[in-house]
Amino acid sequence: MRTVIGWMLLALVVAGVARASDVRTWTDRAGRQFEGEYIGFTDGQVQVKRTSDGQTFQLPLERFSDADQQFVKSRVSAETPPTKTGVKPEVGAKPAADAGRPLRVAYFVPADREPEPNHLARLDRVMTSIQTFYRNGMRAHGYGPTTFRLDRAADNQLNLIMVKGKEPFQAYDREAKDRIRKEVREEFARRGLDFEREVVVVFQALLLRAPGQTTEIGPFIGGGNGYKGSALVYDDMRLDAALLGSNQPDGFSTGGKTIGDFNTGYIGGTAHELGHAFGLGHDAERTMLRQRLGRSLMGRGNHDYGKELRGKGPGAFLSPASAFALSLHPLFTGLDLDDKSPEVTIEELSAIPAVGGLTLTGRITGDPKPVGLIAFNDPATDPSDYDAVGWPTRFKADGTFRLPITDLVPGAYELRLRVYSENGQAKRFAYSYQVDSFGRPDVSQLKVTN
Repeated sequence: MRTVIGWMLLALVVAGVARASDVRTWTDRAGRQFEGEYIGFTDGQVQVKRTSDGQTFQLPLERFSDADQQFVKSRVSAETPPTKTGVKPEVGAKPAADAGRPLRVAYFVPADREPEPNHLARLDRVMTSIQTFYRNGMRAHGYGPTTFRLDRAADNQLNLIMVKGKEPFQAYDREAKDRIRKEVREEFARRGLDFEREVVVVFQALLLRAPGQTTEIGPFIGGGNGYKGSALVYDDMRLDAALLGSNQPDGFSTGGKTIGDFNTGYIGGTAHELGHAFGLGHDAERTMLRQRLGRSLMGRGNHDYGKELRGKGPGAFLSPASAFALSLHPLFTGLDLDDKSPEVTIEELSAIPAVGGLTLTGRITGDPKPVGLIAFNDPATDPSDYDAVGWPTRFKADGTFRLPITDLVPGAYELRLRVYSENGQAKRFAYSYQVDSFGRPDVSQLKVTN
């Protein structure tokens, strides 16, 4: 009995020490300090309980000093649960072999062409680079080192599904996406695979090289719904993640571009279109983060992928909104849930205005159960949606939420909500509003009462 009591007392002491170690002096980027207890980290937000008044609040991780950010990251790493193998994954580790569906990789070659030289080894390096990028991005936002699993053979070589086109090179123009997908779908069916229930990257031998010029012949596009999707991208003998750091001039490009620049554009483009195949929307970075973190992959960061390897800036990063959506995707969770379209009802929605921002509150119900949303705040100054900034939040158990949105400047906006269910599928809603010349939003349109 004394032994059992001794172990219980030791456990209480250890627990007390662990709690004490969570109380620290926090410092923000402006040098301001306060004492508080670390509570947790979710969707890029650090939860802290202030010692002086017991108030619990959350702040973006990037708001804190480097030392505080490292503390949070070490705590997140320590709290990462074991995988199904019982082994805690490390940065750079491959996903568990039994972690659900893999990402499929196909190779499309027109009838009158052959695959690009050394394509299998090069594309293995390309996809491993992208796999690592997503893993590091997920870990940075508190989800642990999770990423998609690549389809590999028994010898660990990338399993590349070869598709020989029915038509010659020039027949597959920029509008040929449906025909190419049809031919890939048929090859999948011959192998016993259902293209419509997979996430697939299709590398196409559809770039035309000439001295000083590279011409895109085929489509370059991706799309998906959070369960299935595909990305049509290019292969070329220059495409190789090992060359992202190269400053060697590219003889098939103009304007002083290097081999590294070529790979930034097309590997970054592949990572971006794969994001669309995962169901991700366009999502820009906050202006205040651009100089330090670079640009968001799902904004215009595909043009910056790997630039840091050539000393040309911070490169690209995975945004908090993208990481939140991927945390529900079956290729990241390992759970092959159904792809049922959710039935979602916004029971309550309102917004509290402030100068330069607003706080969105509400309650949402549905089937399957809604678990969170992303609010894409899109200014009308750019006709595209590449400048929309995504603000993610998880719901409480009763479906309520409170989401601060900042960085508002005068002008017109569209606020697009994607409400995510527990199976990773999303329902979309859209609202328009204005911000006046003093930075005050008119939130009268952001109201729903059932």
